[in-house]
Amino acid sequence: KTTRRWTRINRRSGFLDTTKPVFVKWWKACETLEPRVIGDYILFSLITASRSIESATLRWSDVDLKRGRMVFRDTKNGQDYTFPIAPLARVVLQRRLKDRTNDFVFGYADSKKGHVVCPPQYHIKVVRGDCGEHWAMHDLRRTFTTAMTLLNVHAFTIAHLMKHSTNSSMTLSYAPPTEEQLLDALTKFEEHVQRCVM
Repeated sequence: KTTRRWTRINRRSGFLDTTKPVFVKWWKACETLEPRVIGDYILFSLITASRSIESATLRWSDVDLKRGRMVFRDTKNGQDYTFPIAPLARVVLQRRLKDRTNDFVFGYADSKKGHVVCPPQYHIKVVRGDCGEHWAMHDLRRTFTTAMTLLNVHAFTIAHLMKHSTNSSMTLSYAPPTEEQLLDALTKFEEHVQRCVM
């Protein structure tokens, strides 16, 4: 059983600008990482706005490719989140299923816990060297929110995709986004990213 520890850290502000050439270098560096599971893990974390531990511990038992849904369990605020699977995320999941090693989507034979090391510091340094940009796993969530804001996605939809708590008086006055709205937002982000790296 994987034990999670949420660590309080100072707020950071780094992110990757998806509209800059360095993002293309970063994306390509992730795509060519060896083993491929590490690159898939990093890219999947970006396109799903997942915390690194959420992606690393995602299990096949919580992925339903037929229905197009996946469940992130025991997130930082203690809630489970069910999200639709957007097209690019599906490609990554299907590739991982083909090379499945255990019940973890990002299973890693060289890890004692059975899944990719979280965060994969060695591979992060490799990508930094290839793209010339300093970045960390948590920067990917800020990259996601920055791009989503530029794409005019509703702030409460972004907050839900980020798995932020909705217990504030402000958010309680809004109905949660529908599955269709979530899928539309995730697909918008994927299409934006794919246009940027073409």
